Formats: sequence, structure tokens, C-alpha cells
Amino acid sequence: MQNVGKTQPRWFFTIGLIPETRSKVYLSPKLWYLRLTVIQTQDLQLGLGSEPKSKIPTTELYVKAQLGPQVFKTARTSIGPSTSSSGSGNPTWNEDLVFVASEPFEPFLIVTVEDLTNGQSIGQTKIHMGSVERRNDDRTEPKSRWFNLAGDENKPYSGRIHVKVCLEGGYHVLDEAAHVTSDVRPSAKQLAKPPIGLLEVGIRGATNLLPVKTRDGTRGTTDAYVVAKYGPKWIRTRTILDRFNPRWNEQYTWDVYDPCTVLTIINVL
Repeated sequence: MQNVGKTQPRWFFTIGLIPETRSKVYLSPKLWYLRLTVIQTQDLQLGLGSEPKSKIPTTELYVKAQLGPQVFKTARTSIGPSTSSSGSGNPTWNEDLVFVASEPFEPFLIVTVEDLTNGQSIGQTKIHMGSVERRNDDRTEPKSRWFNLAGDENKPYSGRIHVKVCLEGGYHVLDEAAHVTSDVRPSAKQLAKPPIGLLEVGIRGATNLLPVKTRDGTRGTTDAYVVAKYGPKWIRTRTILDRFNPRWNEQYTWDVYDPCTVLTIINVL
């Protein structure tokens, strides 16, 4: 999350200040659905050499795609002697793999064709995220594209893969539980509606907090702060140290786009 600085409270008391941390405001990154449709591969170099066609073993293949830590795989498909000649084949999947991409995007979507029979990679391509089409609705299909597959340094070309790839801007990526959803806007800015109002929240204080740790090995104490979230904006008050009745007196604001949403406030000890 990006720290966008401190929000000054409307109320501010200078009497009786105690050691504390600064309050902060954060913005969650914008999330998109990234859809990769794996259509087919052609001219795969399976490394079977010039063996007779009848001796070519059945080969099981799948496509693996990776975006950052997210990895998805297609179903397996087989290439047998009847569909392969001199180690080449054209398997078809027509399968969707859907990722969640956050801004700023990872630099590449990595697509690899794997040979399950011998546990080796046939070839790999890297799709630059800056070249991925952004789609705001489903009235038009993203254009399909061919990418060359590269093997190891001794095999710069090992076939090619046919895919469709796009960022789906017409959807909202649900990153909260349904009963506490605070934002339902689609990812694309072009589809965003203007705010319907401004939400103001004043965080005054808390009373009769329980001790959650010991200080000096003898007495119980607590250091408390408040976290609140609405939409992509998070706030964190300053931490009041060693108080069971802390007073924050801080105020924050949020733009509201839908009345059927939820503000979440948590008192953290």
C-alpha cells in the first residue's frame, strides 16, 4: 500500500500529550482481472528426433502461466503417434486462466509449455504487461496473438503459442468479504461514477481497555491505535502508549460512491 501522508485532524489538543506514533493514510493498489485464453500451440519441437512415427511415445502437455507469485495451469492434453510427426504437434486448449493484477503491474506475464512426460519445459515466452489490451466491456473480443517460444540457449526457437490476453476493466475485484464490502466500482476509470457524498469520521477515544502486555515485568498495560477502511483508503491513528482510556481526537474523510457499502473500524491493542 502507498503512504500518502498524514491527515490533519479537525480537533487537536496540545495538553497532556504522551509518547505516540504518527497517524497515517494509505491507499490500496488498484486491482484488475487479467484474463489469459490459451488457444493452441504450433510447431512444437519436442526433441524426438527422427524416430519412426510408430515409435513416438504419447506426450502429455500443459501450459503454465505465471504473474508474480500467481501460477495457473491448463488441463493436460496428449500428443500421440497419430497426431505427431518428427516431434512436432499442434495441441489445442481454448482454456481461460484468470489472474488478479495490481498496479503497478508486474513487468511480464510468463507463459511456459511443459512436457509432463519427461518433466521438462518445451519453451517459454514473456508477454510485456504494458502491451496488454484493456477491455471495458464484453461487446468486443480481445485480439488473439502469436508468440514464439524459446527453449534453452541451444534451442532459441521451440515453437509458438496462440493466446488472447486482456485486462478486464468492467469488473470490480472483490478483495473483501461480501458482508463488509466497501467498494464495488469497476477497475476502469472510464466506467467510474462521481461520488454521491462525503463521509466524515471522528475518532475520539476508547475507555476501559484491558491490559494485553506487561511493562517493567510487573504491571499490565496497553498501547492502542485505531484502523479504519473504506474503499481503497485505509487510515491508522497514532498509537497512544500505556493508556487504558486513550484519546485520539482525529478526523478523516472518504468519498462515498454507493450507499450499500460498509465502513470497517478496528481498535488494535
